[in-house]
Amino acid sequence: MFRLLERYVVQQLKKTNATQKQIREATGVSERTQRRLKNQPKVTDTDDAHFRKCRSVGRPRTADRYEQVVRRWLNEPRRAEDGPLKSIEVFTRLRKEQGYTGGKTAIYELVQRLRPPRGKAPLVRFEGLPGEFSQHDFGQRRVTFEDGTTTVVHFFASRLKYSRLVDVQIVPNEQLETVVRSLLRAFERFGGMPLKCVFDNMSTVVHSRPAGPDGEMQVVWNKRFGQFVIDCGFIPVACWP
Repeated sequence: MFRLLERYVVQQLKKTNATQKQIREATGVSERTQRRLKNQPKVTDTDDAHFRKCRSVGRPRTADRYEQVVRRWLNEPRRAEDGPLKSIEVFTRLRKEQGYTGGKTAIYELVQRLRPPRGKAPLVRFEGLPGEFSQHDFGQRRVTFEDGTTTVVHFFASRLKYSRLVDVQIVPNEQLETVVRSLLRAFERFGGMPLKCVFDNMSTVVHSRPAGPDGEMQVVWNKRFGQFVIDCGFIPVACWP
């Protein structure tokens, strides 16, 4: 199940007229799920537990019982001329060998989730459009004053991707409240709010990065920060560690 903040990102990307393929590449949400999310209410908070309780979601699907079997089949060696194991082959084998009686769609989704990931394309530097991206991170510098004393000065730096305009603020700490206040002051300096804000995995913003069933890293955002994101209306992006 996708978290509310992930659903929010899909809804925001839909507003930018992004294609289903672009949204899938950016979020990992399949086209079929995107169509389902399109008709759901606008996300206004990050209380996943309440959302699951209201929708009575979380019931195990019949196809999930065969996860280990399908995972083993997908990792079996195959001849190059045979190509990768197709979803319809998995479905047929489950019917004949395992007594599966469910539909094809659930098996196709299971195969897509369990299939070993393909080699990743090389990273390519890109230039965003005006107002599309901004980057934000904490930094620190040891400063020596005229009287000989030294101290560590913390700052919060924000930069617009396109214009390279930089806003630097001296801050007392690196807590979540400081992040929120610094972002709001940066937006005021920029003269508006960018579409996407990129963060360098600061602990007050990114709660964790667990590995998903397919081995891909997933971003779990700080819940309070997620609510701030939704209230403001920008799309959060976490840098690769």
